[in-house]
Amino acid sequence: MKKQSIIFTITALIPLIWSGNALAIGDASSSVTPTPEVTAPDSVASAADEGLPWFTGPLLAGSGNTLPAGHIDVEPYFFYTKAYGSFDANRKATSFANDFYSFSPTLVFSLGATSFMDIQAVIPYVHNRIQDQTNNDIGDSTFTAGFQLLKGVTDTWRPSIRAIVGETFPTGTFENLNPNKNGTDATGTGAYQTNVGLNFQQLWHVGANRYFRDRLALGNTFASTSKVEGVNAFGGNAQTTGKQRLGNQFSADLSMEFTLTKHWVPALDILYTANGNSNFTGAAGTNSEGLPAIEGGPSGEAFSLAPAMEYNFNSHLGVIAGPWFSVAGRNTAQFTSAVLAINYYQ
Repeated sequence: MKKQSIIFTITALIPLIWSGNALAIGDASSSVTPTPEVTAPDSVASAADEGLPWFTGPLLAGSGNTLPAGHIDVEPYFFYTKAYGSFDANRKATSFANDFYSFSPTLVFSLGATSFMDIQAVIPYVHNRIQDQTNNDIGDSTFTAGFQLLKGVTDTWRPSIRAIVGETFPTGTFENLNPNKNGTDATGTGAYQTNVGLNFQQLWHVGANRYFRDRLALGNTFASTSKVEGVNAFGGNAQTTGKQRLGNQFSADLSMEFTLTKHWVPALDILYTANGNSNFTGAAGTNSEGLPAIEGGPSGEAFSLAPAMEYNFNSHLGVIAGPWFSVAGRNTAQFTSAVLAINYYQ
């Protein structure tokens, strides 16, 4: 995997967050690195009735319920991520010579707009580091609307279903990068991305004061073409000018939560992501070996896990923390991420 591919998979891993879709973003060589999904708005708010369980998580899968009208949900996320290797086309794992680190505090703000619709804004900030090079800047920002298609009934096979439509805007830095920064100044993709998805959710009463909640988040994203110049998030050099087209991306996230007590809740996400091939058109320029400095790449896929533990102080405030790490993949980076989120509902 090229150095530029390493850079892109890490910068895509953290900033591109939207409610309802845990989606992957491929790089110039179609590396698939899963993108965290904000746990949307029913969170601890699902326990307005003190007799119901309190939930804050899981880490990645979005909610099947919209936020009630007139209510807000504020959830700062913190990701500390390391890319340390890659999976090749034959799924063989290899290590990088130098690990790439990214720290991203991300503000998530949600508002219940009507009885059946909520809206959400996600604003990430990214600090990257590799060896002695560092850089920080805003990442790509996302605005999402969620629509309640069906309200679930507890302990039945009728789930809650929430439809997601969102747009990711290229507010991050992606082109005319400083070649001496080793890619740390890349914090975005340069592409507008339309995100659509369906979230399914159900709650099961499994014993005295014990509940099990499962979610299935399915999503797709469709990216516009990025116009790139110079060294950019996909590769290139000073002579590069052209267009980079990312492949479409699909994700499926199955999550589970179980109430050990009113306050303590373990959670788990099982995430699969895939994307199509990408391509570059234009003047690529050449690297020191005489090869194109930027090019497209094949499709890829990735499997990752995110176990976590929630602590809910009450029906309005909760925290969740845990690791998120790659398990297997094809044409994708190996990564591990420490994740912390604080959820406040009012």
